[in-house]
Amino acid sequence: MRTFVALCAVVLSSVAAGQSVPGNLEVESIPQFSDQLREGLRPYLEYREARFIGWSAGPPRALIATRFAATPQLHLVQMPGGARTQLTFFDDSINEAQFRPNDPHTVIFSKDTGGDENYQIYRLDLRTRATALLTDGKSRSTNLVLSRSGRWLAYASNRRNGDDMDIWLDDLTDDAGPRLLIQMTGGGWTPTDFSHDEAQLALYNEISANQSEIAVASVKDGTKRLVELQL
Repeated sequence: MRTFVALCAVVLSSVAAGQSVPGNLEVESIPQFSDQLREGLRPYLEYREARFIGWSAGPPRALIATRFAATPQLHLVQMPGGARTQLTFFDDSINEAQFRPNDPHTVIFSKDTGGDENYQIYRLDLRTRATALLTDGKSRSTNLVLSRSGRWLAYASNRRNGDDMDIWLDDLTDDAGPRLLIQMTGGGWTPTDFSHDEAQLALYNEISANQSEIAVASVKDGTKRLVELQL
């Protein structure tokens, strides 16, 4: 349902702007839209919004996602009532974002391309505004989690086979790149948080509206054990 709504929004946005349907979409039986209808749709598609993302390490600065044009982008607010400084300028909206702990100059964020929901994770240097791709550029990577020291980045990705969402781990202090921590079956497991000593990673699996699982995995070797809840 979410994908369908997102695709409808892309088509309507293009129509309201007087543009053709994006090339990566195929549509059938879509009538021509009149200028009057385009103008009527515009107020509903070109709106502003702001969403709080988090606080920076060091000086208390707020990271927010704000929509000024077609997509929400990252902005930085330096003080209460201060102006918003735009940090990203992509055609696609930002999906997730966090300041890297203990590093006031780095933001980790994710976005897709053309609404394909194959989210990639990037590192943004606030000093140079340069971005670096941290994932493979092809697979779907979601639910990014950073450890308290800022060393570890964990996320779920279908990089291994395009279907199963495995748990991946990246040491941001070196250039070795991410490694597969745990192979999973299905798309339900996601990382949620690191332990204070960063030796373990908490995982959550949503099976249904009435059933879920919690597990703890070793950051060193991916050994996983389920946690039994006493409710």
